[in-house]
Amino acid sequence: VAAKWNVDRQSEPEPLVVTARWASEGGASGLQGTMKVRACAAPNDAVTEATRSLLAGYHILSVGLFSGYSARESTIEAEGFPKLVMRTEQVSGTLEVYLDSLPEGGVCVSFLAQQDHVVEMARPVASAVYDYYEPARRGEEVLDLEVATTAEGQVTTSAPSTTTSPNTSGSRGGVATAGALAAVLAVAVL
Repeated sequence: VAAKWNVDRQSEPEPLVVTARWASEGGASGLQGTMKVRACAAPNDAVTEATRSLLAGYHILSVGLFSGYSARESTIEAEGFPKLVMRTEQVSGTLEVYLDSLPEGGVCVSFLAQQDHVVEMARPVASAVYDYYEPARRGEEVLDLEVATTAEGQVTTSAPSTTTSPNTSGSRGGVATAGALAAVLAVAVL
């Protein structure tokens, strides 16, 4: 049995870029205890000015939570933009952060994630940022659970694998072409 379907190709890359990182809090080993999460979103440098003008406005940063973890909503903050977060909610293994706008240079949101249950063989999680009124304008990333310990003993998540959205055949989702996210992610791991 062969299945085929038509997927429209976009003429330009995904307009948004998202990156999420987890780091241990307080010297815990592996992904145990409390973790510090930092998720960043920015316009993609390769997007045309005409498309970039459409990115101003309400956006949702959807941060995937590893199985067994929940976000401590009282710790959520938009770094450098204290009034940018309009509301938050946890839905089906994600933290939904409603942003009043997406600054030209991007924004990082950080929070603590508490381990509520020990989960064996947890699966990768997906994070995304998208335009509230036009969800097809988005960026996505999948973060794997593999961990590595730094020389200082801090545990960090592995480099993410990127995915392709169904509506962006031929483009790599979650990949910035230049400095939009680099400036925001100067320190990728907390």
